[in-house]
This record gives sequence, structure tokens and C-alpha cells, in this order.
Amino acid sequence: MDADILSRICAQIYVKYPEVKGVRPKVHAQTKVGGTNHLLIFTGSAKASGGKVLSRVLRVVVTDEGKIIKVTTSK
Repeated sequence: MDADILSRICAQIYVKYPEVKGVRPKVHAQTKVGGTNHLLIFTGSAKASGGKVLSRVLRVVVTDEGKIIKVTTSK
């Protein structure tokens, strides 16, 4: 995956999910019949109202062109 495309995707994710801001994702290629998608896995943490720390995992599926197809997150 191109570094410029990865940077643009990360910027979009950081705006919507600030708890993973600054985290570089693990990138995994997913081959399919029409081409290749990429799975980006972000791991971070957020503070809950009681002061506890909750871990957060985001899984983002993107195309080679950088279009975000799907975002799933842990609670």
C-alpha cells in the first residue's frame, strides 16, 4: 500500500476516532477476484467515565485507491 494513501486514511480515522491518534496500523492484504483490499488494524485506549482505561481496536477495510469500505470497532 502506498504511504501517501495510508497517511490520508489514517488522517480520516484519527478525526473520527481520536483514541487511536498517532497509532500506525498493522496492514494486511486481502486478495479477492477483482483486486486487493487491505485490512488496517489500529490499537489504542480510551478513558471511561469511572477512570478506567478501555482498550479499543479498529478494523478498517480499504481499497487499493484508499476508499474506506468498512470500519468496525470494539467496545
